[in-house]
Amino acid sequence: MPLMQDTQPLHLLEVECYEFIDDGWPPWVKARLVDAAGSIWHFAEKTPMFFADDEPTGSTPMPVKGNVRCEILRTESDDQGREVKVVRTEAEALEDDLCEFRVWPVQIIGRWRD
Repeated sequence: MPLMQDTQPLHLLEVECYEFIDDGWPPWVKARLVDAAGSIWHFAEKTPMFFADDEPTGSTPMPVKGNVRCEILRTESDDQGREVKVVRTEAEALEDDLCEFRVWPVQIIGRWRD
């Protein structure tokens, strides 16, 4: 799991949880993130990683929206001059254990409450 900086506020990055992996305690789900380039990244974590309240159960119809905590590292522009945020997520992607992604600002839906 990436080490988050104590000096950076944590934000919520929207993901889509699409599959239950394990209905144990706590349950595990798979989630996906579509980055600013249109690449799809997958995560597999315990439900508390994606849900502060109202965690889904094995009987919850999927997909459902979830959030992963992230730090905003910097703001950049894409090749068309549109703003993108470079974030570091608390969860690592299943593909190459990546944790830094370029996302659209609208995908960051607020600040995480401690």
